[in-house]
Amino acid sequence: MAEVVYKARPDAKGPNTLDTRFIDEDVPFGLFPLEMLGRMVGVPMPLHTAAIDIFSAIRKRDFRAGNPLLELLHDEFSQRGLLFDALQKGYVAN
Repeated sequence: MAEVVYKARPDAKGPNTLDTRFIDEDVPFGLFPLEMLGRMVGVPMPLHTAAIDIFSAIRKRDFRAGNPLLELLHDEFSQRGLLFDALQKGYVAN
């Protein structure tokens, strides 16, 4: 798709390689949190999972390990009820 866009508009601004912040930031801080939340509430996220796996393979990097904030959240909200309580009532970190 990127190749088609580039051929149609070679002057368009945007990344021209896979070494871009759009992958480096959006996968660990966008796709992965959504995949994790889906897992926590029992909602499969197959396209998110596939995208994370593909980008991790292409870049030879574990994007799931690239977000240090999620480990803290996962430990804190590992039970579905705790997550829903925090979403409904608010959350104050210890």
